[in-house]
Formats: sequence, C-alpha cells, structure tokens
Amino acid sequence: MTDDMDVHTMFGLTYANYLVLHRSLLQSMPEEWQHRFVAMVNELEEAFAHIDRPPHYTVNARDNDGRFIRDPGAALQQGPHIYSTKVGGAPMSIIVTVLDEQTGDTESTRVGDGDYILICVEPCHLTYQQHYPTSGKAQLTIAGRIANGGRHDST
Repeated sequence: MTDDMDVHTMFGLTYANYLVLHRSLLQSMPEEWQHRFVAMVNELEEAFAHIDRPPHYTVNARDNDGRFIRDPGAALQQGPHIYSTKVGGAPMSIIVTVLDEQTGDTESTRVGDGDYILICVEPCHLTYQQHYPTSGKAQLTIAGRIANGGRHDST
C-alpha cells in the first residue's frame, strides 16, 4: 500500500463500507501522528455533519469463516502504552552496555539520534516485536508487574 492512493483503491476489491481501527493502536502512535489523525477525523466530521447517522455502532471480531472470536487486540486495553522517547535533542550517539550480573556477559550497542531504547528490568520482559521495514520503525510489547503487584502489559 502506498501513501498516495485514494480510499477506494485502499479498500481494494472488497465491498466493505466501514474501516475499523483499534483505539489502543491509534493511541500508541507518536503524538504528532495522533494529532494529524484527529485533525483529519474532525475534518471528515465537519464535511458530513449534515448527514444523519446512528449514534452507536457495535463491532465484533470474526474469523475467516464468520465465527465470532475474541478480539486479539483486547490485550492492548489492559494499560497505558509506551512509545519510547528519543535519546538526546541535538545530533548525538551514545554506547549502551548491558551487564548480566549472573553470567558476567555484556552486550553493547550504539544508540544514535532518533534511535529508541527500552530497558526492561525483571520481571518486565519483551513479549513481542513487530518491525516495519519501509519506515524503519518497530513496535515492542512488554509485560511485567506494576508497583501494586497487578499484571500490566504495554505496547
């Protein structure tokens, strides 16, 4: 999919009338992206404010055979989402070295301007990685325990 296609082309050969987007995924995007998204939604609402629409819709997840399934995105609603912050304001790079105190092993990596770093301390751990090669971005899902002892999963 390219950024310069119209909506009809994006939907392909389907007859779908609606596009469903998971709120938790939207709010996990960078703040600047969220602001652009909200501005476009507001523009759409203003352009068609004169059209009557139902006040509520219900969305249910289904598999390819049409059977109802548990929403795989439901786990994203369990807590706040982390979109790592940039290291440094001016162009710079640092070398980060991590030491495994049990084995004495170390691992180092260079973190440059615009790169992101997430350091998890046990019981916090990485559970999933999604890489987006065209943009060079990655989404990390971590799990662990929050201070009050409750379970907490974040993306």
